[in-house]
Amino acid sequence: MAPQVQRQANPFQRAAPPPAHFINERDFAAIYAAAEFASKFNLVLDGHVTILWDRLADARASSPQAELTAFLKCLRAWYAHWGISPAWIYSHETGHKVGPHTHFAIAVPVMDSPWALPYRSKFKVWASRYCMHRTGRKVPGALRVRLPNKPTPWLHWLNTHYLLKGYDPAAIVQAAELAPDRRAVRLGDLIAFPWRDPGPRMFRNRVGVSHALGPGQRKVGIPAGLYDPANYASVVDPFGLTSVLRPQPPFLSRYDQGLRDVRMLYPVDFLDRVRPPLTAINAPADLDFADMTAGLDV
Repeated sequence: MAPQVQRQANPFQRAAPPPAHFINERDFAAIYAAAEFASKFNLVLDGHVTILWDRLADARASSPQAELTAFLKCLRAWYAHWGISPAWIYSHETGHKVGPHTHFAIAVPVMDSPWALPYRSKFKVWASRYCMHRTGRKVPGALRVRLPNKPTPWLHWLNTHYLLKGYDPAAIVQAAELAPDRRAVRLGDLIAFPWRDPGPRMFRNRVGVSHALGPGQRKVGIPAGLYDPANYASVVDPFGLTSVLRPQPPFLSRYDQGLRDVRMLYPVDFLDRVRPPLTAINAPADLDFADMTAGLDV
């Protein structure tokens, strides 16, 4: 009898890369609702922050998840220190060259009065010092910020769409028989940027929003951190003794109400600027997307 030959593993065999983690319809609905909620209360998400987690993790011998947790904690603390509404949304991606990174769209207020604090300048200073504070040394290219000096409302939706470019290209959000033109509406039909592979999943969630814009606050009807009485409808006490403040009704996004027409989902000034759809390489120079995404093979 011939001796039994033990089967050897192929020394050249490599594990298959994990599948890409696309933004699905639920993710899109969450980001859209938070963005529309912010826009309703003039929390303009025109700031764009990109963080490369491997560079921070290598500098501290930690993990991307630990660095993400630390950054979110510090970001919340910065907003709390200045007493402003902590409004942001974000999306995780994994690039072939730079590894896991996150794009944030943030709202930092700009006040018109001459005695108001320069919050945007203060945020830029804080962000420029974050890596040094976190790691004790400079970490080139780990954290990048684009924050215009003046509010730029149409960037609110452009930043939001840029975060959503890793959508599921096969996802259908409205069946053909329910569409006015009898053509199925895909998730990509609602997003201005063309599809880009977001890479494999590295974090538990694909997208996220700050507590101020989350589902709990949308049920309350007003973002956390906004306490202006003008945001509430006053109800006069029938006995004429007191005035009671009645909270806003719960907020329900247009998408959650069933709208699937981009002309109803987005403002006209944004739609006029994104025809034809933008990409990271042909966006107008003043958006600085080329610099923000330089080296990000996503």
